Amino acid sequence: MLSGSGHGTYLGGIGLEEDVRYAAQVSVSTVVPLLDPAGGAEGVLRFVAG
Repeated sequence: MLSGSGHGTYLGGIGLEEDVRYAAQVSVSTVVPLLDPAGGAEGVLRFVAG
């Protein structure tokens, strides 16, 4: 489904089709990346285990 979208097709075209498949899965990771605005103007990526 995602690979058929415009951006999914683009990602597949640059060799990231496996990434699209992985990202479409439900509950495969216990870690969620969050952008922490306290990290400054650009923010800081922090990982939260759940």
